[in-house]
Amino acid sequence: MYYETSIIPYMNDAITEVLTEYFDVKCCEKGHWWFTEWDNHCRKVFYVYAIKGTHWPMYWGYNFDFIPWEKNLFKCSGKLGYFRTEKAVHSDFGGSPFPYIDYMDFFAPSLKPDRDAVAIREKYFIPIYGADAEWAREHIGEIVKRNIPFMQDWFGRIKTIDDIIAQETKSINECNTKISFPYGSYWVRGFLYAKQHRMDEAIADIQRIYERYGADKQIPQNVLKKLYEVDKLV
Repeated sequence: MYYETSIIPYMNDAITEVLTEYFDVKCCEKGHWWFTEWDNHCRKVFYVYAIKGTHWPMYWGYNFDFIPWEKNLFKCSGKLGYFRTEKAVHSDFGGSPFPYIDYMDFFAPSLKPDRDAVAIREKYFIPIYGADAEWAREHIGEIVKRNIPFMQDWFGRIKTIDDIIAQETKSINECNTKISFPYGSYWVRGFLYAKQHRMDEAIADIQRIYERYGADKQIPQNVLKKLYEVDKLV
């Protein structure tokens, strides 16, 4: 059945209703984000990723209050911003439904026939068109419930900083090539190393990023300062 009515205005309420049954979340005022309370400098986050098309996938992961991000990586300015308020939420490391549903990421073509890919999107991704608010609340709720087991499994397996470091290391080993550079993995692993007081490894990871993108191949002093601040956390 084809609908032309946007149900985006009802999306957050419908998703919140289901997520709160399984996770103690609040809905962010900006965008389609949800977050838990902070626990040991970390909170769980959930979000809907707006892509081209009529169905958007859900993602989830962890947001750390001690990991800042470059505001403009390619200028390598050292100007950093944090995501640690109720209006500024971010996923520093996360998961998606793709590994669970035998579906390639939308950045790569699906290996399945196109009609199968469409069916999978309709089953597991959030629709942005529908009949009305009542339809949206019921249908979106069903989609979120299908994703809940994936979220529970992922959070059950990825619990500690060591778990995330291991996953980021795997990503670096698989993706660091002449044409591909896992910037985010080096950045997150570097700050997580600092949290574990492994400063030589932390600095080495962040240094690799600036060597890749220039800036005289030196870590900006402001970034280095933030790493040492993390090292002091308990």
